[in-house]
Amino acid sequence: MCHPTEISMHIRSICLWCAAVLIVMPGVRADPGADAAVPARSLTLEEAVRRALDANPEYAAGRARILAAEGAAETVGAFSNPEFRVEVENFGGDFPRWRGSESTYAVAQALEAPGKRGARLRAAGHAAEAERLSAEAERLDLVARVKGAFLHVLGAQEHLRLSGEGLRTAEELREAVDGLVEAGEVSPIERSRADGELAMAGVDLLRAEQGLSEARRSLSMLWGAEVPDFGRVEGTLDEVPPPADAESIRRSLEGLPDLAMRREEVSRRREALQLARRERLPDVTLTFGRREFAETGEHAYVAGIALPLPLWNRNRGRIVEVSALQDEAVLDLRAAEVRLRVRLENALEASDRCRAEVAALRETLLPEMRRVFEAVREGYERGKFPLVDLLMSRGSLIEAEGRYVEALVRLGHARIELERLGGPAGPAVPGGDR
Repeated sequence: MCHPTEISMHIRSICLWCAAVLIVMPGVRADPGADAAVPARSLTLEEAVRRALDANPEYAAGRARILAAEGAAETVGAFSNPEFRVEVENFGGDFPRWRGSESTYAVAQALEAPGKRGARLRAAGHAAEAERLSAEAERLDLVARVKGAFLHVLGAQEHLRLSGEGLRTAEELREAVDGLVEAGEVSPIERSRADGELAMAGVDLLRAEQGLSEARRSLSMLWGAEVPDFGRVEGTLDEVPPPADAESIRRSLEGLPDLAMRREEVSRRREALQLARRERLPDVTLTFGRREFAETGEHAYVAGIALPLPLWNRNRGRIVEVSALQDEAVLDLRAAEVRLRVRLENALEASDRCRAEVAALRETLLPEMRRVFEAVREGYERGKFPLVDLLMSRGSLIEAEGRYVEALVRLGHARIELERLGGPAGPAVPGGDR
């Protein structure tokens, strides 16, 4: 007759096994392409970048701003249109209707003070160039975002692969424990532990599938697609490039469009200040026309000049405003230079740190942990180690493999950042263009 404790242990083992089956069955696919809801086609990094540049709405808005700035430059360069004026005097009242009237037909043309149009044209030219450089900076940012999202998908695919391997290992462990329990070599409680480990492996697999699904949506969102039309991305994480040339990247910072567009903005506001100062000079309006006398049928010519008197408004407030805006542009340029240098140093430090972590995990820690796990599993099957030692070694191996993938992803992000800042750090996503 079975002891109540043993019956309770058997019931608990059966419940855990059922829970493991219910959790694992919906997510046993380690390959997303096996899901009918996931498209079977794969995606390359080159294709992802092209699709984002073709369809990203934010980048398209930047191109529209370039056209707007070019149109504005063309508008400010046009001369003012002349005016046609008609004036009739001395009709009606004490005069006999139209017989004593005088009619004047004239053309008036406003002439700007010297230097105004040139300053306005130069300011508009700098504005258009700043928009072009801003669009180029947005293009580089978009490419970096695509590469980062692509890298996340690669990492999620690797986590899913590891979770699938972890599930298979847990199933093998459960079968081995079950055989030992049936042979009476270990306690039935170890079956319950193996069932719990299998259930946790199933949960990890579901979590990995969810992470991959989110990463795929984040990537496809960059070209405006709400639902991904690809299943996998092509590439590999397990490549470590040589260290980047830090001095070369530091020198390249000055040529980035992020700074060039701010220099254009400084120049634009400098021209705007010159224009504000020249606006104190009045514009001249010239008039020339013909006057006809109805009573005698004779005619004469008229000419005139109009010149505003700068008595009340001498444009002082506008000069103060534009001068302050120019100071703002100069300070913004300096702040951007500091931010880019800090970004570069952080990326260089992250790249070196992640490279050392990857090397330590790949060359030392992972091989040793795999060797220990195989040794402990073999020893457990021979009765030399308890199950808790086997589970601990398996958990440590899974954790180390996950950290290795995360370190590779962080290294990839550091390389993407270095590439964005102008340094040739090798392919931003290893194997992504193949």
